[in-house]
Formats: sequence, C-alpha cells, structure tokens
Amino acid sequence: MWKCKHCSKSIEDEFDACWSCGYSKEGIPPDKSINSESAENRAELAREKNKSNAKGTLQVQMVSIVDASIPFWSMVFFMIKWALASIPAILILLFTFSVIGALFGGLFRALF
Repeated sequence: MWKCKHCSKSIEDEFDACWSCGYSKEGIPPDKSINSESAENRAELAREKNKSNAKGTLQVQMVSIVDASIPFWSMVFFMIKWALASIPAILILLFTFSVIGALFGGLFRALF
C-alpha cells in the first residue's frame, strides 16, 4: 500500500495513480486535457460532500454507466469464454430435465 501525496488516500500497490484524485505515486498531477472536469475538482467536490455528510445522514447517489471502452478482440475473446462457460450449465440442465422426465414418464406409464 502507498499513500497519495495529494489527497492522502491509501492506494494498493498495483495501481500507479490515485483512484480518488488521479495523482501518480511520485505526486505528478493527472493530465488535465483527458477529462473536461479535472480529477482535482472531483476530489474537492467529494471532500465537500463528505464534510456535509458528517452528521451521519445517508446520501444516495445514482450512477449510470454511459460507455464501456473495450477493444474489439478483447470483447470477442470475452464472449467466446462466456459461451464456453455456459456449456456445463446447459449439460446440467439437460441431465436434470432428462432425470425428471424419466421419473414422470415412468410414473405416467405405471398409472395408465
């Protein structure tokens, strides 16, 4: 774990930049041209909200995901893995339905 030199948040070692303010391990500020609203402004707004929320009231913030930027081939491989992972579930369902069908089929043959 390392502590951000800008906002003092604890950050896990595998991250090169702070998740809160965007500053790097060395204290270098994030590139301001990437986002229209800078990470520093977002961090300041979050600090102000935390101060106003210090009374113990719970604030709910709605989040909606607008876009997910995933490279094409990564998405293709993800979908292939997803399809392959569904095969055992399909086999389990087929086995379960065949056992239930055999039980009820035998029951109906015995009754009629």
